[in-house]
Amino acid sequence: MSIVEFNRKQLESIGDYVTRANVNWFAVFPDKLHEFEQVAAANDRESHLVVYRTRSEDPRDHHVIPISNLTELLTENSLTHSKVNGTIRWNVTLYNHILRVSHNDKSIDVSSFHRVPLDIEAQISRTRLQAGDLGPPTTPRIEATVYRILRDTETAKQLKTQYDYCCQICGQTIELPDGSRYAEVHHIKPLGRPHSGPDSTENMLVLCPNHHAMCDYGAIRLSLEMLTVNDGHTIGAKFLKYHNTKVCPHYSQ
Repeated sequence: MSIVEFNRKQLESIGDYVTRANVNWFAVFPDKLHEFEQVAAANDRESHLVVYRTRSEDPRDHHVIPISNLTELLTENSLTHSKVNGTIRWNVTLYNHILRVSHNDKSIDVSSFHRVPLDIEAQISRTRLQAGDLGPPTTPRIEATVYRILRDTETAKQLKTQYDYCCQICGQTIELPDGSRYAEVHHIKPLGRPHSGPDSTENMLVLCPNHHAMCDYGAIRLSLEMLTVNDGHTIGAKFLKYHNTKVCPHYSQ
């Protein structure tokens, strides 16, 4: 498991913007970034863009990039304004340690920020020194029991194929270097606790990573009218209602 993914909540609590980029693409939302910068300032530190991957199976396949290094990329002119739902974001790619933003002809090499220790690790080291522990550093460990949710990956793959890997909200797909397409399957009523949603097509949507993240974080409401729904795919109205009332905090009747 990625050390970033494992410590995501702690990183965000000190003001780091954490995001995953398994397909070399991710979105950065300016309002969310501003919030994390304020949190970091309150902790007397600089905010970082922490980008991690999980498919490499390397727990340290991440970049910890100071936000101050991104000022020439994250500009007003490089923002993308969605005509579908009005969201504003930066569309970012990270490939071979080169970071690029759509609508911006500049790029930066972030290889020097690859696999660097997280700030929370530095805090642990400082705590050890203050306690007089000058022995060799050890990796902090906790004992945990992990309950894995077994997803019906074959059903999800069939649903992606049915929609030709196109997002049911915006219609976009991600073209990979080998010519294949990439999309993700979102469970409208989440599988994990406390939601315990079913792993069935009635509870599934094919989405681009951007809209998948928005649904996960309750940043968008869902309705049948905004979705492309092919023949043979029935979406449960009860799951849409659950998302709008339980997952999306801005929902109102």
